Amino acid sequence: MTFLKKIKDTLSFMSSFDSEELECVAKSDPEGSKAFLSHSYLQDLLPYRLYDPKTGIFENEDSFGFAFIIPPLAGVSETKEEELEQLITSLYYEGGACQFLLFADPFIGPLLDHWGDLLPGSPKIVYRTIERRKNFFRSEVINDNPVLKVPPRNFSVLVSYSVPKNSETISERFQRKLLSHKRNTFNILTRITQNERLVQEMTPPLLIHYVSNLVGMDLNIHCDAQKYSDKMLINQQIQTGGGVEVSPTGCVFRSQANMLFKMFQVTDLPSNWSIFDNPQLIGDPVDDSYRLQTPFFVHYGISYASQSKIKSSLMSKELLIKNQLRSMSFLNKNPKMLEESAEYNYALRKYEEGEKFVTTRLNVGIWGAQERFQDSYSALVALYRKNGLKLKETTFLHFDDFLRSLPMSWGSYVVNHALKKSRCTRTSMTGHSANLCPIFADFCGFSSRGTPLISRKGQLTFFDPFSNSTKSHTSVIGPTGAGKSCFLNEMIFNFRANKRRVFVIDKGGSFRNLCSLLGGQYISFEPGDSFDLNPFSFLDQKGLSNDKSAKDNGNPFADMMETLKAIIRTMYEPDGNINPKEKTTLDRAVEIAWKTRGTAARIDDVVEAIEKEVNYTTDINNAKREDLIERLKLFCSDGCYGKWLYGQKKIKFQSDLVIIETNNLDALGDLKPVILQTYFLMISREIYTGDRTQMKGFVIDECHNLIKSPQWAYAIQLGTREYRKFNAAMILATQGLKDFSTKEAREAFTNSEWVITMGSGTEALSTIKKDNLLPLDAYEEEILSSLRKEKRFSEVAIRSESSQHTTVYRFRMDPFSLQLFSTNPTDYERFRVMREKGFDIEHVIDWMIPLKDKFRCLDEAKIHPKDQIEQLLSETSLAMLQKLKGGTGV
Repeated sequence: MTFLKKIKDTLSFMSSFDSEELECVAKSDPEGSKAFLSHSYLQDLLPYRLYDPKTGIFENEDSFGFAFIIPPLAGVSETKEEELEQLITSLYYEGGACQFLLFADPFIGPLLDHWGDLLPGSPKIVYRTIERRKNFFRSEVINDNPVLKVPPRNFSVLVSYSVPKNSETISERFQRKLLSHKRNTFNILTRITQNERLVQEMTPPLLIHYVSNLVGMDLNIHCDAQKYSDKMLINQQIQTGGGVEVSPTGCVFRSQANMLFKMFQVTDLPSNWSIFDNPQLIGDPVDDSYRLQTPFFVHYGISYASQSKIKSSLMSKELLIKNQLRSMSFLNKNPKMLEESAEYNYALRKYEEGEKFVTTRLNVGIWGAQERFQDSYSALVALYRKNGLKLKETTFLHFDDFLRSLPMSWGSYVVNHALKKSRCTRTSMTGHSANLCPIFADFCGFSSRGTPLISRKGQLTFFDPFSNSTKSHTSVIGPTGAGKSCFLNEMIFNFRANKRRVFVIDKGGSFRNLCSLLGGQYISFEPGDSFDLNPFSFLDQKGLSNDKSAKDNGNPFADMMETLKAIIRTMYEPDGNINPKEKTTLDRAVEIAWKTRGTAARIDDVVEAIEKEVNYTTDINNAKREDLIERLKLFCSDGCYGKWLYGQKKIKFQSDLVIIETNNLDALGDLKPVILQTYFLMISREIYTGDRTQMKGFVIDECHNLIKSPQWAYAIQLGTREYRKFNAAMILATQGLKDFSTKEAREAFTNSEWVITMGSGTEALSTIKKDNLLPLDAYEEEILSSLRKEKRFSEVAIRSESSQHTTVYRFRMDPFSLQLFSTNPTDYERFRVMREKGFDIEHVIDWMIPLKDKFRCLDEAKIHPKDQIEQLLSETSLAMLQKLKGGTGV
């Protein structure tokens, strides 16, 4: 029975009953009618039958096969092309087939569930905030008119191989060969992905999951779970949804939201197509209008044909053309004949060199709700036309073509025969086949936790600096208004959601709402405060290693001593312009004071050491010494800055979230950099003496104000060198790459594993080129220059130094988080008023969101934020007012 006849007979059988006959059957035999109606005839069309758990080989209806699942690759390289060529060549068996299926599905629910699967004991507000975000992403998927035209989705690549079932392939000898092919495929895919854990062997539960998603497509973020039973055939366990309605112009997948479906095949390729053009198969990297807005897949099948037949055919054609080309008149009328002759000659030469002839087919399937299907249809046609690929709709054969695109389907003799009869395949060589393998998409491999992001082509991913276990430091670059503070808020929130400790040096109150919501410790400086910030007191050796030979674990005490010396040098010269002689003098005096008094030492002891221990032979040098002493006396116990260093208010870090607000330090003049570096010393001590199993993040926002100082840049440089050994990451946020121009700051930048660029990337690109900060290829330059910020999302370019690859993502927040992380001055003032009234932040935001239009009108009327709050509170119900005051927020 042919494949088409099988479909025809099944559909004919189902349509042979009219409604009255079905009603009679139902009354006379209720159990039989129930079995008839519950039977899925679509399952009968699927080839999957049995599975051998010992070998991992599937026995299908008329074929044997295996498959693997890998995440799509983010970067194209010649090495990956060579590995793909080796894979395709090594699997040769006449009648066998290799298939690549890149599936862009909307089922992001499992990703979100895993992201929201927090550690026990996380604050309840964290669970509620994450649940809001999950519901928000779900609405983005199912909404007919989402903000992001390309909604969140998940890309996966299914690589399968199958051979027809015959007297040779059922033999034990061939089964061993098939197992060898399977091991070889795994090894090659491991090299391609560069991570063995990313190569997942296809098992019956996974096959049921993926094929159910394909044949039961629905516009939802969750798919029905189905347990596998080895007591039933595999095809009988595949979920087929509500059925498929087939017509000459396409299909309708019946589900909660009926999905239109069409298949297309590529009939011609540009002559200069290479593997580096491959990512264009799923969307343009820059232009939104050339991206598919609905679920789709790209399938590429490679069938290993009879070598002798194709060789004989090519030789006959080449001989015919040579004879025809003897006539000049014929050549003048058919100038392309020379090209054809050269192609045939080239193919035969490659065959003699060891390459194999294959027949290939590239096709695309798209689904979509009626409201959005036409947009995807138009984008697909335009995208392929733009890249020189001719696309043709498979009229009358949409459903047949769909079934032939499923994993391990091409190894069937029936399918192979149908493909030959349809004449829809192209003859190619194994060396060229890799160019069209659809395995490239946006990077999705950061982590299952972290900051949720959506790539330009729709891949939902989660950015976590700690996803690289060897280096996790991060540099975030973005001008004012690019969304940098919101992005950092989101990073901090996800750190705390996963029970990581976070320290933040802030300027401008960007993190105050988040700190209040999560019950963190907020430290700010107010006029009249008297702090105990003596830097010597934080050098307590308890819990610190002073083993200079302990290279692997670092020498934290030595690093902290260097930071202490840098603080004293800053007291003398805040701008860091200090000569080697002065540096040596100060460093020696600090060592003497420490040796004499330990943690009880003060700047007074440093001055005393200089007066007693340091002498010069010339009046000029003595004058310098006196100047040095006079500067340091400002920081002594009776100096003008003494109350800030030896006061009554002892600061201790009492929370796993510590926000240090520095906005009021601007009025303190030369004391400001000293206090900031002292806090750096305190945080470093917490990192060095804390639990190494707990990840820690140290965020410095607006660090461009700090790294201008060589002393500060030096301290940061030490941190980026040593923190990773203590499971800590430093996150530096600045407004431009120019801020990393000094030697020390540049080293801190180059120690970053992640470089995140936000807003317009034109300036960043110019600085990178001018100062040679990063090696960028043409593709990275193009996407950096295309970065943009829109009202409801920001684009971020994330570059991994390890992979040296850059991908652009869209940072999209739900209304609650958008309000929570806002740094808008008007929003900030509203929150300040509500905090003074003692209202709970979470309930305040829930109250504000429905009133956004009213707030906008009041803004346009130039009404002060405080008066806005008073007016709207007067219109608020008593129950809501009680709720605003009653929530704990944590």
